[in-house]
Amino acid sequence: METTNKTPTQPFPGRTAVFDSLARKGHDDKLTRDQLACALYEGLPHLQNLAEKLARQHGKASALTFFDLMDEHEQNFWKLIADQLIEHASKWQPNKGSACSLDPAEYEWLKNLPRAKATA
Repeated sequence: METTNKTPTQPFPGRTAVFDSLARKGHDDKLTRDQLACALYEGLPHLQNLAEKLARQHGKASALTFFDLMDEHEQNFWKLIADQLIEHASKWQPNKGSACSLDPAEYEWLKNLPRAKATA
C-alpha cells in the first residue's frame, strides 16, 4: 500500500468554508455572524465566556459579571436562547444508518423562519 505526504488544501476536508474560516480564528478573535452560528452548532471552544466576548466585540463593555449575579432580565434572555436550542434538539429523529433526520413539522418550521440577512 502506497502512502503520500500530501497535505489537504482545507484544514478539515469535507467541512464547510465557514467551519474552515472558524478553525483559523483564535479564541479571542471577533467572529462573524456565520462563524458564531457555526461555533454554536459545533460546540467549539470559541464559545467560552460567550456573553462577555460578545459584549466586548460587538458592544462597549470590558467585562461582565457571572450569570448568577446578572439580573433576572439578562438571565431570562439567555434562558430563552437555551430553551430554543433544547426544543430544536428534541426534534431530531433516530438516525437511519448514518443519515440524520429532523421531524417533518420542525423542518417546515425551519423553512418558514425569516431568512438571515446576507453578509458582506
